[in-house]
Amino acid sequence: MEMPTFRATPIDEFNETVPLSSCAFLTLYPWIKPRDENAWQPESTQARKEYKTIGQHEIVPKWSIDLTEQIVGLLEASAWNYFFPIRIGIHGNPPHDAYPLVLLIAIEKDSLCWEEAITIGLACRHLLREHGVWDVEVEIQEARRCDLAASAELEALVESTTGYNRATTIGYLSPLLPYPGHSITYLGKQPGEGTLGLYVRLEGDDSIYGLTCGHVVAGNQPSEAPYRFGPESQPQYHAQGSMGTFDDCVDKIETLNQGYQLEISRLSAKKQRWDEFYCLDEDKQHLCPTEVELDRLDAYEKDFADNEGVIDVLRGMEDKSDRRIGQLSFRSAIELSRRRKGYLKDWALIEFDREKFHRPQRTLYTSGKMLRNPVMDQQSAPLTID
Repeated sequence: MEMPTFRATPIDEFNETVPLSSCAFLTLYPWIKPRDENAWQPESTQARKEYKTIGQHEIVPKWSIDLTEQIVGLLEASAWNYFFPIRIGIHGNPPHDAYPLVLLIAIEKDSLCWEEAITIGLACRHLLREHGVWDVEVEIQEARRCDLAASAELEALVESTTGYNRATTIGYLSPLLPYPGHSITYLGKQPGEGTLGLYVRLEGDDSIYGLTCGHVVAGNQPSEAPYRFGPESQPQYHAQGSMGTFDDCVDKIETLNQGYQLEISRLSAKKQRWDEFYCLDEDKQHLCPTEVELDRLDAYEKDFADNEGVIDVLRGMEDKSDRRIGQLSFRSAIELSRRRKGYLKDWALIEFDREKFHRPQRTLYTSGKMLRNPVMDQQSAPLTID
């Protein structure tokens, strides 16, 4: 068998909803760089790949505790982090239900050589065949998933939100979720906010830090002098999302729900008039609600209920102390770079509050639902599905 080569994964291949991977093994065929046919120069422009939920597929009713326990057994000798079946395809190339379905297995970096990976991958594929799943391949990638500092209650609502406009709600909530690129502010009354960048770990340090610009967290300290938190220092805490950002999130979701209320009232009135009066009148048969309208009514009612739950949680986070993410650990002096002429040195590290982090958990996804076993500490422990 001809072995495909390892590859570095370009950062633009994935969107912000999935972990990046540094190498991959696929049981079906060697990886071929996808081209963006709609780009100005398609031959040199790589198309982005994206993950989609499974939807309708034979693996859904066959995904069982017995199957997952057997997969765990096959992965027992590897440093695996999570696995789940999911669709993966080229961004912008619907229909999404035509995306190939793979069993995606994430392992620790540099924990498997290619020969070990193909042995595990083929064994998992054979296991799927034994369970009657014939068109699902296996992909192994180096990746890790961890929950970052944010409201666990809010994230739980996001994970359970599966309505028609789920992406809209999550988009409105994104500034309050643990993603790089969103607003951070001072915990106290001092004005000012900025942008949170990468999450980093330092060699020999178990803490997790957020990278940001130094001027974002400079406070009242002199900008020309560096800052390092020490035993004699007064901690400077920071929160996720200023009051303006927080209020904007709430307003957008409340406005969305107001629109749902109008549509629910209109469609409910139409359905009620039909059920009580028009269904008995032959001249009013054209006023019968269509199947599309009834489905839309059900979707609006579910979206409305989901958003009301989100709003209730947000109301409990109005105090910035409920959104505290950590404290300033180090800030460089704001000065011209000595390494690169014309560049400014202006960076800082916020040490995240570890109490707001969850232990990395092994995770399964089926049809958009995330199924967790929060007490699973050993790699050989059985995986349960509630």
